[in-house]
Amino acid sequence: MELSGHVVVSVPTRNCTEYLYQAVGSVLSQTYEDLEVIVVSDGDDDGPWEALASIGDPRLKRARLASSRGPYFIHDIVLRSATDAQWLLIQDADDWSEECRVANLLTELMRRPLVGVTSGQFYEGLYQSYATTFCAPLRPDWYFDRARHHGLYSREGLLAAGGYFGGTAYAFDSFIVNSLYVCNALGYIDVPLYHRRRRAGSLSRSKATGVGSPARADYIERLVHAWRELLAHAESLSCGESLLPAVAQLVDSLVTPSQRAERDRAVSQLREGMAAGLRSSDVVEIGLEQ
Repeated sequence: MELSGHVVVSVPTRNCTEYLYQAVGSVLSQTYEDLEVIVVSDGDDDGPWEALASIGDPRLKRARLASSRGPYFIHDIVLRSATDAQWLLIQDADDWSEECRVANLLTELMRRPLVGVTSGQFYEGLYQSYATTFCAPLRPDWYFDRARHHGLYSREGLLAAGGYFGGTAYAFDSFIVNSLYVCNALGYIDVPLYHRRRRAGSLSRSKATGVGSPARADYIERLVHAWRELLAHAESLSCGESLLPAVAQLVDSLVTPSQRAERDRAVSQLREGMAAGLRSSDVVEIGLEQ
């Protein structure tokens, strides 16, 4: 199969400077070369750009949010602004990818009518397979890792599902993965293509937003409610009817009008900045209200 389509790689970064070079280098070294990497500093006071100073690859682009909004906001504005891309790759700034990652995921994505494909991964050097959990029965208390969200997605399909932002900086990834699974739109390949790093201070481990925190628990309760609505809607569908519009409606309900307006402004600024003929060292500044 001949692989095709431009890939945009979304790399949000906040306090990950020591790992960023490895993360970006791993995606710029992919065997599938039709891609661009957009690194977005998530409100860092000290920009991470020194770590990337030695990379002269014109496929690398830089942007900075004036204040932190979290990784899903960044994935969403990259998704919406990259109008020339067919595919979106999720890459964390403190992780790294095998050089064949994009080619393997894209092969599966082009072989079947899917919105996204994810894979197995190494976590602190140990292989994590999701072959069993990926096929686990649907449950109304859906909140578990069916598979990780670090995957490759159809831009058109992900937009049809409402995008990649659910109103917070945490926990939304499991909702989108499980929702695409219910839509028969998510694939999984049991190959270790991604390396995750355990890091103190990450969103999933911090006291304010980590697992077990009140903020995360409250948000998960909202997600579980939305998930149950989605399952109920799925049962009422006619044969051949798409569930993606229902997912999009639920995702939209998680985002406030002010967040939606702010996202749209950020998309416009990022799109205009990327179209301005950037030099390799230029940074697109995205202004946000504090």
